[in-house]
Amino acid sequence: MPRCCRLPSGLQGHFMRDQNIVAALRLMRRFIKVDPKKIVILPPSSGGSLGDQAMLDSTAASISRFGDVVLVAVPEPNTTLRTKLTYAPLNGGSKLDKLRAVKEILSAGTILFLGADVIDGAYGGDCRRLGVFDLFVRAGLRGACLGFSVSAKPGARAVERLLNLPPVPMHVRDRLSLERFDKLTGRKGILVADTAFQLRPEVTTPVMGQAIDWARAQRAEGRKVLVVNLGGWTLERMKGDGVAAVNTCLERWLGASPDRAVLLLPHDFKPAPVGDIEPLRRLNGMLAPQFPDRVHFVEPPFNTWDVKALAGEIDFSMTGRMHFSIACLGMGTPTIGIVYQGKFEGLMDHFGLDNMLITPDEASDPDVLLARLNETEAQLPELRERIAGKLPTVKELSWKNFAWLEQGRT
Repeated sequence: MPRCCRLPSGLQGHFMRDQNIVAALRLMRRFIKVDPKKIVILPPSSGGSLGDQAMLDSTAASISRFGDVVLVAVPEPNTTLRTKLTYAPLNGGSKLDKLRAVKEILSAGTILFLGADVIDGAYGGDCRRLGVFDLFVRAGLRGACLGFSVSAKPGARAVERLLNLPPVPMHVRDRLSLERFDKLTGRKGILVADTAFQLRPEVTTPVMGQAIDWARAQRAEGRKVLVVNLGGWTLERMKGDGVAAVNTCLERWLGASPDRAVLLLPHDFKPAPVGDIEPLRRLNGMLAPQFPDRVHFVEPPFNTWDVKALAGEIDFSMTGRMHFSIACLGMGTPTIGIVYQGKFEGLMDHFGLDNMLITPDEASDPDVLLARLNETEAQLPELRERIAGKLPTVKELSWKNFAWLEQGRT
């Protein structure tokens, strides 16, 4: 039996159960009016970060030209998008609500799973959403996995799901992940870039309008504006007190020149220890009293398209959130990435900017971090030129997530 079809003995029961579910879904679909142009988006998670919103908004906008859009999610801030769509939540609600959602999904012609960084189970799960995607594809929907990465240490259960997935297009968002995916599964993935490179910037919240005005005023006075983002995933991997280490670095960076300013930006609004708000508020409490005119904290809420608009108004950034780096690169702005899960390496490989990465250990050392900030600041013109040269190709790769949908148009 080919490797992609092998099934471990421990999963035989799950296989039989799934076969029964598929049979039931197929039967339901026979009595539902199917719109071949309707497209379902299955998100990578239940939401919580602006990165998820960036992928969802860019995907919904991109596929809306091909047909009506259905989102498998509950309406909430980070699943509120700018594209007209229908919500079909499978989680929460009554059994009748779930049945309505299943019916809505089965009425579509295509289902797209945004694999992102969860498809390989690297965070410890078995990627049950990939299992949901698998069921609907086997029930008759055309399917594809979009914009995902594969880490060096994928989860075993998620890998089994990948190995037993039907032969659908697999769009891998960087070259390093593509090599891992092909080796791991024996299948040929399609090289793309993250769907969020299609995100359209727009200012829609007062707090972001104020932040942009602040950044413009700082630059008008000849200052370089650095946006700093810190969150739980980064701080968990840093040695000692990560916030204190970054504060020490920024105190020295700001103190060395009056022509520098720092803007503190949360990108994940979940509570500590995962999210960004609490650590950045703490950092603001340390920095702002010393540099009241040159430090600004952006108070949530705001949207991912607001963030991308801001990214075009700054000089450079330092972040542990890959989708904030994508927002910056998409606006031609250099960004320093604090790496984790092997995602940043693949992103920066698209731009030939491997030297723009820093490990959590390095970020824990104020001397090392300060040297990296100074080095990046000195190279800003060259970095902008390099990003500008690569960006058209990266955007084309991002569009490849959706280009194949043209084949389904009538």
